Amino acid sequence: MRDARAQPAALAALQSDNVNLRALAATILGAQRVRTAVPDLLLVAAAPATTGADQDRVAAITALADIGDQDQLLPLAAAVTAGSPVVEQSLTYAFQTLSPKLPPE
Repeated sequence: MRDARAQPAALAALQSDNVNLRALAATILGAQRVRTAVPDLLLVAAAPATTGADQDRVAAITALADIGDQDQLLPLAAAVTAGSPVVEQSLTYAFQTLSPKLPPE
C-alpha cells in the first residue's frame, strides 16, 4: 500500500472496468497522497455506479480527502451529483477533513 513502485500501476488501474480494482487503486493513491492522481480520482468519484456498487467512488472520495488538497473540495462537490448513502457519507468525510484547511474568509 505504501510502496511508491505501485503508483504507475495504481494510476493505470483507475481506468479499469473492474470496480474492485479501481477501489484498490484509489486506496493506494490516497495512502501515498499522490497529487497527480487527483484528476483521475475526480473522474472515478463522478462516475455513476455501474453494478450497484459504489466502493470505487467511496475510495476515490476518501483518497481525495487523504491527499489533503483543500482546493479540490469544490470540484469534488460538483463532480458527485448522485450516489448511495455511503457515497454521501464519504463526501461528508471529505468536507469535514478538508474544510478546516480553507482560509476563514
